[in-house]
Amino acid sequence: MNISDVEIGTRISVTENSGTVKYVGNVPPTSGEWLGVEWDDPTRGRHDGSKDGVVYFKCRHQTGGSFVRPGKVELGVSICAAIKGRYTLTSDTNLLDDFDMYIGQDKMSKKVEAVGMEDVQKQFEKLNELNQITLRDQLISSADNPGSLASLAPKLVELNLSKNLLSSWDTVCEIVKQLPRLKVLNLSENLMRITDKALAQPEAFANVQTIVLNKCSLSWEQVLTCTTMWPQVAELHLEANNLTHLSPPNGKLAHVRELYLSGNPFN
Repeated sequence: MNISDVEIGTRISVTENSGTVKYVGNVPPTSGEWLGVEWDDPTRGRHDGSKDGVVYFKCRHQTGGSFVRPGKVELGVSICAAIKGRYTLTSDTNLLDDFDMYIGQDKMSKKVEAVGMEDVQKQFEKLNELNQITLRDQLISSADNPGSLASLAPKLVELNLSKNLLSSWDTVCEIVKQLPRLKVLNLSENLMRITDKALAQPEAFANVQTIVLNKCSLSWEQVLTCTTMWPQVAELHLEANNLTHLSPPNGKLAHVRELYLSGNPFN
């Protein structure tokens, strides 16, 4: 991996532990480049971003940070690669005994039994017919080339991208604008930067009616900022975030009819 591929805010994974890059550079007295990472699970780290009295980055928890060599991290895969890897079955029938497949979102997923797997294989090789896809915890970090997703899965109505490596709403916009039929989008457990570029693309979410953003470490102010991207969203899930208070939305949630807020540390 090239160090130039990593910037502050990049989401990475190391041995199934996800984190956010907060520092890129040298850490004396050692030589070479290091990545300062704040882990999603603070028990995974060793310090708060400081070493030998020098503050390289800051963490929310005293043990939330570590320094990692670039060669040890995974930067993720494109959504198209993840779809092909999950929904195109191997021709090796010896692998099918331990193969579990789920259709739909977490709350309504249906397990496909191994019996008749040949028929299932034929069905899922026709990716462009799928209208529900679950890609939870697949290390997705990018949208692939423009138009690739639109060609691969043009009929998607429900998409679950929870617990991936999406680091910016820019990437989400690049994904969603290729799916004109999309109505339900689950982005839970992703930590995404809000950018002016993304906020200026409400047309990308023109048909999205439900957005799930559970465990995304969002504040109420960030939620209100993001609402300009979702002009048609009527159902919004914000469970287990960093919401400590609710201020008047001043019309920014006028289109929302169902709002889910359980599990937040309200004062």
